[in-house]
Amino acid sequence: MIAPGGQVSAHDSAAAHAPRRVTIDSFDALLCGLRHVDPAVRHAVLRALSSAPVAALAYRSSNGRDVVDELLALVDETSGAVEHPLVLSTLLRFDDARVIPTALAVFETGRDERLALIAAARLARLDPVERRASLTPIVMQEARPNRARAAANLLADLVPDQHEDEDDALPLDVALRITLLSDHDLPVPPLTNATRWAWQRELVGPRQRSARAVLERADDVDHEPLWCAWDTLEPTIRSWLLERAIAAPTAAGLSRTRALIDAARLDDRDDAHEVRLSLRALMAAAESVEEVCGKADEGRLALLIAHPDASVRAAAIAAGAPLGDTRDLLRRDHALPVRLAVAARLYARGDDDAVDQLLQMLDDEPWQVRSRAASALGHLGARARPGLERVFLTGSERARVAAAQGRHTDQTANA
Repeated sequence: MIAPGGQVSAHDSAAAHAPRRVTIDSFDALLCGLRHVDPAVRHAVLRALSSAPVAALAYRSSNGRDVVDELLALVDETSGAVEHPLVLSTLLRFDDARVIPTALAVFETGRDERLALIAAARLARLDPVERRASLTPIVMQEARPNRARAAANLLADLVPDQHEDEDDALPLDVALRITLLSDHDLPVPPLTNATRWAWQRELVGPRQRSARAVLERADDVDHEPLWCAWDTLEPTIRSWLLERAIAAPTAAGLSRTRALIDAARLDDRDDAHEVRLSLRALMAAAESVEEVCGKADEGRLALLIAHPDASVRAAAIAAGAPLGDTRDLLRRDHALPVRLAVAARLYARGDDDAVDQLLQMLDDEPWQVRSRAASALGHLGARARPGLERVFLTGSERARVAAAQGRHTDQTANA
């Protein structure tokens, strides 16, 4: 125990020697103990200081130096030495503002996890204002993820239950980062126009899975702020929003996907994935092709028939884009996805003209198109039987094979 006139016991490094006692009754004696030639004495003094830091502060030199000053000097002097961790852990026991920079350095960059825990305990005793100022940079910079998470836990009690604009409230981006990093169950800052930029940063950062999971779990979260900022969003956020629109289509989602179709850049292939997803979102939210046309309007979908990406053209056709003269379209567009989509639309029409065009597709070069047309004709039943019989008897070899498939489908489906 350290106290004026007290004593510190230390064993000599040689086991055969009797314990030696060092008396600490002045600052000079304390200074001698800290720099004693015998490591056992130095360690004993350091352990005693750790157990009674308040009492140790009673010793001062004539020029005002105290034990904290000496320990700070020792931290520098012992850097790289075996006893450096012991000096650091002793210093961190003191509730003194001069210790904070060292505590922060140990907590943020130190390799010794035990010392980091001691530093965390020291930082946890800071008043809220100091704690916020000291730990927020660690949370936001996230140079070391495990320490950033620990810092978030130390700041968790500062996250308010209601995120209001108060002078002493945590900034919204800091509160959101703490919520995503912390091990505590904290209130989530809402996704609003005011917080959109903070959420946008998290949705593309290293915590994007956590951020998305939080928004997906909250059924009442409105993604409107993100949709309204579509032009500023990163591609990964756009794709995620569209996938959410497909998974949970809503009336509001329809207006968003209509806007996406309207904004499709016909000379830019980079938007193909987004447009395909937007079309899928439209189809997921509608009960029929006719309803898709009504909600997206034919003009928007018609634009996509000229899109450079074949998969987008096919998706637009599947979503109900007006085809005009399908014979002309089939003469111009030989892309497999487009021809398959046209076959499906012709089957949905089911009139005599559609049957005639499907019969012509029985001689298409890609076998997938021939198979799709044959299946469609077979399911059309009586309307398509005469044509299938004619092609089976007079068509080319591959057309006859496809017609045979269609006849078999007719017999099976309409038995």
